[in-house]
Amino acid sequence: MRTPRTALVLVALTVAAAFAVPALCVTVDGSLDPEYGPPLATQTRSYGIAGPYVLGIPGSSGHSELDELYGFVADGVLHLFVSGNLLATYNPIDPGNIADDLRVFIDCRPGGQNVLATPSSASRLTSEAGLRFGTGFAADYEFDCRCFGNLGLGPFYLYVSEDTLSATDAVETYLGAAPVPGSGTLSGGTNPLGVLAAIDNGDTLGVSGGCGTSSGAGATRGVELAIPLAAIGSPSGCIRVFAYADRSLWMTDQALPPAPNLACYGQSVSTTDFSAMGGAAYVTACAAQVPARKTTWGSLKRAYR
Repeated sequence: MRTPRTALVLVALTVAAAFAVPALCVTVDGSLDPEYGPPLATQTRSYGIAGPYVLGIPGSSGHSELDELYGFVADGVLHLFVSGNLLATYNPIDPGNIADDLRVFIDCRPGGQNVLATPSSASRLTSEAGLRFGTGFAADYEFDCRCFGNLGLGPFYLYVSEDTLSATDAVETYLGAAPVPGSGTLSGGTNPLGVLAAIDNGDTLGVSGGCGTSSGAGATRGVELAIPLAAIGSPSGCIRVFAYADRSLWMTDQALPPAPNLACYGQSVSTTDFSAMGGAAYVTACAAQVPARKTTWGSLKRAYR
């Protein structure tokens, strides 16, 4: 039979457990949450080109810049945040949209591709074939994010695809589109595991324009992804991540971790060799370190003596 004191101890244990590991609550909306902690990488390159409009609004941007990369794993989800902007605007010379792609590559299992192969079926990675990653990084998955508006004017949507890479091939799945601004929910594609993605393209901080050095520190808007681990093969342990922005066949000068020796925009994607570009080959996103609150089992036990 349980005594009243035993019952109080059990209650205290339950309360202590609840306070020791608080649940993480990240809102996928394209803005930086405190739960991300410090950045895993910070840009050191200025962006080398600007388009006709830099509006500082959630949808449209006249240039691409990747300022900082954040990431952690919690509750079976890989959370990634890339602060900065993605080019998404109107082309006044050849009427239509101009847009850059943010490509987020994940290395989380043996195998994968250190040099991107030509996919055997339709994929946005076809234009990337030949690109070489840094030493020690072999991509297993890629998430492609592109922002579009009606003739560059709106309404804007973030379009997201996922590629699963083997040693010699890549299979693309269109996950869907999310309105800008929005809650990260993708619709119109095949997304059974519920990957979330959002963009706030209104960043006005971070790196400056030109062909030189600049710091991406301080930007708090950008592209945010919440990727269930089941969508990337249910890996355990830390996950390697590398990201860059490009436009079709042309590489921008924006990569995270930064690549100091990238050309100032206009370099061919297929001939880009990140192993020769300086800087780190990837960042590592690990399980979130959530500090315990001040209430501990010891203090609760003393209270019930």
